[in-house]
Amino acid sequence: MTWPEKDTRRVALRNGQSFLWHLDADWETTTRVIRVKEDGTDGQILVLDPYHHAFLPTQTQVRRAIRDAFRAG
Repeated sequence: MTWPEKDTRRVALRNGQSFLWHLDADWETTTRVIRVKEDGTDGQILVLDPYHHAFLPTQTQVRRAIRDAFRAG
């Protein structure tokens, strides 16, 4: 399956790693998940499922979630 281009954004970490994150257009009403993968790879996908209703899917929040995932192993 190919990564969708529509509603996909790019985020980079300080170490130069680049990631793509996808947010469906109907995020608030149906999916409530954000998919993240390293740019240029077809490997693992990080699925963010924010539990808090006030979570705003911003580049900063996604970057923080990626860093937290690396810390957690």
